[in-house]
Order: sequence, then structure tokens, then C-alpha cells
Amino acid sequence: LDIISNLDINNPSGKIGDLTINVSKDINIINGGAIASTSTGAGNAGIVTINSNTLNLSTGSIFSTTMFKSTGDSGSIILNVQGKLLIERGGGISSFSFANSKGNAGNITVNAGDIVIDSKDVKYSSTALSTGITSEGLIGSQGNSGKIRVTVNRELDLYGKVEFPVRTIVLVMLMMLLLM
Repeated sequence: LDIISNLDINNPSGKIGDLTINVSKDINIINGGAIASTSTGAGNAGIVTINSNTLNLSTGSIFSTTMFKSTGDSGSIILNVQGKLLIERGGGISSFSFANSKGNAGNITVNAGDIVIDSKDVKYSSTALSTGITSEGLIGSQGNSGKIRVTVNRELDLYGKVEFPVRTIVLVMLMMLLLM
């Protein structure tokens, strides 16, 4: 299941609509599933807000990006999880500003009862994204990274190589090569 916030490829000058998901029980975004908001032109990507009891990102992702040559900013991501947020096996929460983009990466706010981030079963390479929470301006981007704010009410468990980068980085990604 992919949930994409009003991506208008034919007229990318307007702001993408905000996306709010309210679930009283559990959300599982697994096996490559994604919730995304993307700016492909002058308009800003929408804000992604998720409110749930638990959230499982096992090889699934929530992301907001600016794409190749866009001038709009990526949207913020706001997660409110009463119970456990589980991020594992390459799953992640990300905000990016891609190559040749002038837009900024959005802010990420996570409020959770418990957070477990486990990357010990992930095979890393120069093209792999980290398991975790990231906001980055990638090589060739003129945009800045966003802020990450994480609030945990009970336990924070980190296993394997876990990162919370907020930086402008040099990262060669297959997706960037395909877009050039």
C-alpha cells in the first residue's frame, strides 16, 4: 500500500495537499510500503501527520522529498504514536532534498511511548538508506536539511548501526543517477 499526497506531475506549481492519518489501533507499513509527500516543482510538498496506537516500519517508510530540479520544500512529518514505534530492516522516516533541487528538506517530529530502532539485520552499501530517522540535503542540492525532534515517554532502544543524521551529506544514490 502506497499513500501519496496529491502528487500532480502535470501542474507541479501548487502546494501539495496535507495528509493526515488517524488510526485508533495499529499501522503496519511493511515490505516496501510507503507513505509519501513529494514536491516535483515550485509547490511545497504537504505535511504528513500520523496518529496511531502503534506504528511498525519493517522495510517500510514514511518520507517527504523535493525531487530533481524542484524549487518547493519537502513537507514536515509529524508522528504521534501512543505505544511503540518500531523501525527495522531498512525501514525509516526521512525528509530529503535531492540533487539539483533548491527546496529544503522538511522537519520531522516524533512523539512516542516507546521507540525501537533495529538495523542489525540490514546489509549496508553506498546506495542503502539507513534504518532510522533522517533529514538531509543530498549532494548537489541547494536545500538545507530539516530539524528532527524525538520525544519518548518511556523507552528508547537502539540496535545495530542507528543514525539520526541532520546534515547536508555526500551520498551517491541509485535514484539520483536515474534522475540525472
